[in-house]
Amino acid sequence: ISTICGSLLYTPGLDSGQWREAWEIVGACNGTNSPTLTPSQFPSIAPTSIPSTSLIPTQQPSSKASAVPSIMESETPSIIASTVVPSINPTFNPSNAPSPNPTLQPSPLTSTVVPTFNPTPNPSKAPSPKPTLQPSDEPTTKRPTPSPTTKRPTPSPTRRPTLKPVVAPTPRPTCPTQNGNFNLCLALDMSGSVCGGGQCNFCQPLSSCNSFGINQQRCCNNFDNVLEFSKDLVRAIGDLNTQPDFSLVHFASDAEIASTLQNANQAIKTLQQLDYTGGATNLAEGITLCQQTLDSSAAGRKNFIVIVTDGYPSVPSERPRPVTVKSATAAKDKGTFVIPIFVEQ
Repeated sequence: ISTICGSLLYTPGLDSGQWREAWEIVGACNGTNSPTLTPSQFPSIAPTSIPSTSLIPTQQPSSKASAVPSIMESETPSIIASTVVPSINPTFNPSNAPSPNPTLQPSPLTSTVVPTFNPTPNPSKAPSPKPTLQPSDEPTTKRPTPSPTTKRPTPSPTRRPTLKPVVAPTPRPTCPTQNGNFNLCLALDMSGSVCGGGQCNFCQPLSSCNSFGINQQRCCNNFDNVLEFSKDLVRAIGDLNTQPDFSLVHFASDAEIASTLQNANQAIKTLQQLDYTGGATNLAEGITLCQQTLDSSAAGRKNFIVIVTDGYPSVPSERPRPVTVKSATAAKDKGTFVIPIFVEQ
C-alpha cells in the first residue's frame, strides 16, 4: 500500500478501502483530495511546472509580480498610469482617447515675448532663432524706398494743389486772376522829421531844409526818395494781371486826401504834384482818411493800406500811440490789411 501511495500521480479513491488502509498503516500519503487544515504562511518557492487551468482568479493576489506573465488579460484596467517615464519604444496599439491629464511641464520657450497688434505682411519662412526683445532706435534701411509706400492716393486732396515747377524762372512773378482785384491806399509821411529832423516847417527855402539838387517842392533827399519809391510801387502793381485802384493820403500835423481811388497812371501823376509840408506826425488821422477812401469801393475787392513813415506818431494828443493803434485796429476790423514801410533818417 505504501508503495502504491508513494507512486507518482497516485490518487486513492474515496470509495476505495485502500485510502483508509494507507492512512492507518503508513500514517501519511503524498497527495490528498482534501485541503490542508493549517496551510503554510508563504507560498512554495518553486512555481508549479504546469499552471492552473482554473478559470476562477485568485481572491487575494500576491503583492509581488509573478515571474511568469499571465496568459489572460485582466478584466478591469489599472487606474494608475502604467509608467511615469515614457517608454523608448512606442505602443503598438495606442489608446483611442487622449490622456485625461495634460503635460505637467509645458515647453519653456515661447514664440514671442509680446504679441504683435498688426501681422507682418510678408513673414519669413522660418522664424528667427532668437526674437528681438527691444526694437532698434534707427531704421534698418539706409536709403528710403524708391516708390511710395501707399499704392492708392489719399482719400481727400490737399487744400492747395502743388504747382508744377518750370525749368527756368519767369522774368517776373505771375499772379493768377482768381486772386481778385484790390484797392491800395498810400499814406505818405510829410512831417518835419523826414527832412532835417523837424527844422523845416512848411518847407520855407532855408539852407537847413533844402538838399543840393532838390527843388523846393520836395525839400530834401529823404522825401524825394519817398516819392520815387511810391511811384515805382504803383507802377509795378499796375502791371499785375489784375485791376488795382489807388488812393493817396499825406499827413503831417494834419492829414489830407490827395486823391480817391483811381488807376495806376492817374495815381503816378498825383504823386508828382505833391509838395512837402513839414510839421508833426499825425499817423492816426492818416490811417483814418485812407480807410475812408477804401470804404467807397465796390464790394468784393480786397483793401490794403501802405504807410510810408520815418518814426513814431506825435499828435493828436499827449498819448498819440493808443490813438494810432485804435485807428489801425478799426481798419483791420473792416478787413483792411495794413503794411508799414519805414524811412531811414
